[in-house]
Amino acid sequence: MKDESMESTLICPKCDTEYLSHITLCADCQVELVEDSTDGAEIKFSNDNAVVIAKGAFDSLKSLIALLEEERIPHSLNHLDYEPNTQLSPVSEFGLLVQQEDSEKVIKIVEERVHSEFPELVNAQTQLDSGQCPACGAEVGDATICPECELPLIIEES
Repeated sequence: MKDESMESTLICPKCDTEYLSHITLCADCQVELVEDSTDGAEIKFSNDNAVVIAKGAFDSLKSLIALLEEERIPHSLNHLDYEPNTQLSPVSEFGLLVQQEDSEKVIKIVEERVHSEFPELVNAQTQLDSGQCPACGAEVGDATICPECELPLIIEES
């Protein structure tokens, strides 16, 4: 009889469930299993060469944090407007950091996720790039507001 305690394991990259190596598909997610690259160790993060990839209130960063964890990308959440002897508030600003060498990978992963979950955004951008309003199809050229439906075509940051 084979000793299964000595058999290597695979993990689901989506839900982190661990499986014996003879199983190849996650029962819950229906995703192909991968080798556990962490070898049981925690993913380490260093502030050396870290870059801020997003800023905002904690609630606004939750989905991006979950995506980084799902992809096993080391990250850190830092309180940006911290002052000693103050309490966190719902509008406290945080910075989400990743290692600089992971930043391009993060951008690609986020773009892929947005494109797969919101294909209408890709279509809207394609229309806008061709000079048409994504809402009504009117010709807009370089306008910042559609002359037909008055849709703002750019987001101005304050």
